[in-house]
Amino acid sequence: QSEMNLSLEGIGAVLQLTDDYTVIRSLVAGGPASKSKQLGEGDRIIGVGQDGEEIVDIIGWRLDDVVQLIKGPKGTKVNLQILPEGAGAKSYVVTI
Repeated sequence: QSEMNLSLEGIGAVLQLTDDYTVIRSLVAGGPASKSKQLGEGDRIIGVGQDGEEIVDIIGWRLDDVVQLIKGPKGTKVNLQILPEGAGAKSYVVTI
């Protein structure tokens, strides 16, 4: 299990890689992720797509590659496919 922490200015979340999953470790108060009210600690990001582009499956990716994909040009939106914590959870897409 590799653990690496990265702060993401783009969406306002601290991410960590756990067992091939990019996991939200914490949300920055007042940041886009927190304001969306659709993301929480422990949620797993399983796909990322810049606005207007297809969502790419990121399971197993290195964290810095995930960050590069999430960080788009300033002012643009990004679509995140989220798999909530817990067994049997259904994934959903959040636009930030």
